[in-house]
Amino acid sequence: MMPKILIADDSRLYVRLISGWLKESSFEVLVASDSIQALVMATQGRPDAIILDISMPGGSGIDVLKKLKLSPKTKHM
Repeated sequence: MMPKILIADDSRLYVRLISGWLKESSFEVLVASDSIQALVMATQGRPDAIILDISMPGGSGIDVLKKLKLSPKTKHM
């Protein structure tokens, strides 16, 4: 099973660059373009790690991280 990485960034260029490199390195990649999608995908997709943009539509990456750490289902990420 390939490790799963969630990229949460509203920049298509950064997502394309980072996801391309990760896929070449045998990672499964999930992509969210805003903080709400990031929270949903982190909860449902259960990634092994998350790459968060600091500034995204709907809230910051820091806000996403704080919410993930409060939930028993996602606090390990």
